[in-house]
Amino acid sequence: RQWRSLQQLLRLVKQSVQSVASLSLVSLIVIYIYAILGFQLFDTDIPEQRFSYGNVFDSLLTVFVIVTGENWATIMEGIMEEKGIWTFVYFLSLFVVGNFFIANLFIAIIIDNFSTVSKEGDEDDEDQGQDPDEALALDMMMLRLEQAKANGPSSRHDLDQRIFLDVTSDDEDDVGVTDLDQDPNSQEASGLLGPRQASKENVLGAESNDRNFVREASERRAKGTTACARVIASRLDLETNDEVKVVEEFASEFGIQPNAVGIVGNPAELRQRAESELQQLESTRAAAKRRQRRLDQLVSTAVSRIKRRVLRKTQVPTHLQLLDHKRRNRQRTITVAEREMEEEEWSGLHYSSLMCLTPTNPVREHLSAFLRHYATQVGLVLLTLYSSVMLALDDDDITGGPDSALAQVIVISDWVIAIMFVLEMALKMIVLGVAGHPGAYFRNKWNILDFIVTAAALVALGVPEAKPFLALRALRLTSLSFNLKVVVEALLSALPGMGSVMVFMGLLWWIFAVLGVALFKGVFYECNDGVSGRWDCVGTFNQTVQRAFRQEVVVTNRTWFSPMPSSRFDNLYEALYSLLKVSLSDGWFDIMYYAVDSQGADLPRKRNGSQQSALYFIAFMIIGNFFTINLFVGVLADRFVSLRQRGEGFHLISENQRQWVMAQKVLFRSQIDIIPEVPKNAVRKVCFRMAQHPAFDIFFTSLIVLNSIILSMYYFGMSEQYEFALDTAGLAILCFFTLELCIKVVGYNPIVYWRNPWNRLDAVVVLLSWVGVAVGNGISAVRLFRVFRLFLLLRKMKGVQTMFITLYQAVPELINVGVVLVVVYFLFAILGVFLFGKIARNGPLNDLVNFDHAGHAL
Repeated sequence: RQWRSLQQLLRLVKQSVQSVASLSLVSLIVIYIYAILGFQLFDTDIPEQRFSYGNVFDSLLTVFVIVTGENWATIMEGIMEEKGIWTFVYFLSLFVVGNFFIANLFIAIIIDNFSTVSKEGDEDDEDQGQDPDEALALDMMMLRLEQAKANGPSSRHDLDQRIFLDVTSDDEDDVGVTDLDQDPNSQEASGLLGPRQASKENVLGAESNDRNFVREASERRAKGTTACARVIASRLDLETNDEVKVVEEFASEFGIQPNAVGIVGNPAELRQRAESELQQLESTRAAAKRRQRRLDQLVSTAVSRIKRRVLRKTQVPTHLQLLDHKRRNRQRTITVAEREMEEEEWSGLHYSSLMCLTPTNPVREHLSAFLRHYATQVGLVLLTLYSSVMLALDDDDITGGPDSALAQVIVISDWVIAIMFVLEMALKMIVLGVAGHPGAYFRNKWNILDFIVTAAALVALGVPEAKPFLALRALRLTSLSFNLKVVVEALLSALPGMGSVMVFMGLLWWIFAVLGVALFKGVFYECNDGVSGRWDCVGTFNQTVQRAFRQEVVVTNRTWFSPMPSSRFDNLYEALYSLLKVSLSDGWFDIMYYAVDSQGADLPRKRNGSQQSALYFIAFMIIGNFFTINLFVGVLADRFVSLRQRGEGFHLISENQRQWVMAQKVLFRSQIDIIPEVPKNAVRKVCFRMAQHPAFDIFFTSLIVLNSIILSMYYFGMSEQYEFALDTAGLAILCFFTLELCIKVVGYNPIVYWRNPWNRLDAVVVLLSWVGVAVGNGISAVRLFRVFRLFLLLRKMKGVQTMFITLYQAVPELINVGVVLVVVYFLFAILGVFLFGKIARNGPLNDLVNFDHAGHAL
């Protein structure tokens, strides 16, 4: 009951049952339609495979396997060999509809239900928390007390009728920022300032519904408001009985006992608590106003620049240079978020270090400046990268043995790098202190990570068996880069939700595992003669063995064995491991077909001997794969969306990257296409009219399509005459595109023409194509550059253009997450080399799939 994230997950599952059931029914209908269609079209077994379209049951299983995305290409190729290449249409449509649409709809359902459950969870948080309405109660009580001090004693009824603070409700889409439709200079109107700063115009007559709202919201927080009332009572100098009466009446209105108001006590302590609470409240509100002010300034700047350019009747480029990103980086080398994180990391400078170094000690000041210097940070990053390269090269096959020069360099480098990291750690402890005060070295999670990595490296250098710990050095990149810190902290914030999913998934898998043991224990065995049961699997039989050029009959002893030793259901452990393979779609159909072709424990196998067993695996694939595994995606998506909506930043990008993304969004939304002025020159006017004519655009768009068709007609082994004809057609189309370029440049003038990004792309493609023709091997170069002309079709395809814009705006997030992913891959690759590099190659391990060195391990 206390695990709120698990409660939220269970509410999500409850809400998703109906949607998942409906989607499952639709999926079964689609599978049934394609199964019947495949049975009517093919009606055959696939050579050397268990998949088949020979009957309706096998067709249903085959179609379901394709929908899961497993082995569909092998099935398609087997059918194409029997029925022809036209069957490609059937399999492609099935894969697109079943895998791309239906399977991904499960993710859409989960994310949609997560948003609904999150809203309910936010309302519950609001009910259980104290901050929102305590702040409201704080403001109201302060206003009433101020009014009481100014006007003398008054009853609660009079105060209710005459005094009320206008508080604007935050809209959910405003990212937790107060609506600023009012005058931005009127801070009191936003309801964000304390009552001592509020003017008389902000004290409005309360409507009955407003009083009811405050009373109902505050009654839910009677206990939490007690502490608030105590602080408020001590915040003012309550010198008269009338003022004390106001406090008592207000406390009574919120369901607080009069003796709980806490007027008595240590005045200095209570006043200090009140000042601390008010400062924290005002700082939070000020941060919200600064965030909203930055957003408003960005948008207003964009609109004003557009208006100025239009009013001057200049040619406005479609890609407005709204924010010069490089200029902003030069002006401010550190962003707000980076500054806040840096201040938190170095907050230990405000306390004495090692019980002897004061904050103003010159040694600490110089060491702090050295450690925080940009060159030092870059040097540490380069040192970490160098250590990673040395780790990747630390292999006998690469170095040539432990006595080689490269191996000696690696050993020396390991010690030098370890000493440098220890020195950095020691200097930080001198500057920040060890652990005795806030901001000390061991009070920061990133410093703790550096300490663990450094200590593990020292242990690895001293104990050869612990050498895999050297791979942890790659983690230092996440602590040295601000952008990587942002991603890691965002992922860590989603861990509670991930834990809930793991608990729910474990419970669900345990149920299926227990059921699987009951159904399939002893089933995944057979006799090596292929026909006998366990009790008949004795003695010998004649087995035909294929030799190099002939067949031989060999007498073989019968053996009762399991051909799938890692995919059985004989006990709970083996059942859970088998279900893990099924949920990850790792050859899960082999397990299903083995169960389907069995007749029971200790009995010989028979094709489709237990058809009902397929229902178990289909149900688990829907629940355990389509739904449960995708819960992780839903948790991550919901977490990051909720962080954005609450005004906590994008949380996958840094502040600088966030500003770049915002600028790009404004740029794309504010693009304006202005028709150039008609030139006065007669020749230019003719070119201008031609370029503006609709038929001109239609003609060259058709040429782009024709150019794409011609590029698709090349194939290996074509005759020289055929290739010459295609190359000639390509050169002719290139001449037409060059003519288009000349007409537009003459009609618009070069400056206006170049301002359009599509024209720039067109010009670059044309020029590079002609350069390729002039340099040599020109025809192939023309083909290469002509491919890029396909992007010009995006001008007519707004939907595709929107997707490209979305992808472009997501580049910073993709880069940050990609770098973290590379660090994780590299870490496990190096661990794999140290742990499994000497394992003999057998089974799935071969010359390419192994852990011999970092390249193959990756």
